[in-house]
Amino acid sequence: MFDAVVRDLETVSALPRWGRVEQVYGSVPWRVVDDAGVGVEPIRRYLGEFVAQSSSTGSVRSYAYALLRWWR
Repeated sequence: MFDAVVRDLETVSALPRWGRVEQVYGSVPWRVVDDAGVGVEPIRRYLGEFVAQSSSTGSVRSYAYALLRWWR
């Protein structure tokens, strides 16, 4: 019964290739942009507050990638 069902987890769990994380110069060192290169405003605000809490650059980058995955 279960042998007849083929599960391709890579296809099922694939996320669309929307947006990207970019390094920028300023108070917030990383940003998430859409396909047109426009910053995603809710993520920009969140990362700004995250930086204001004295978070490291590496943490901001990690959060930017996590938020990109969530936004997709």
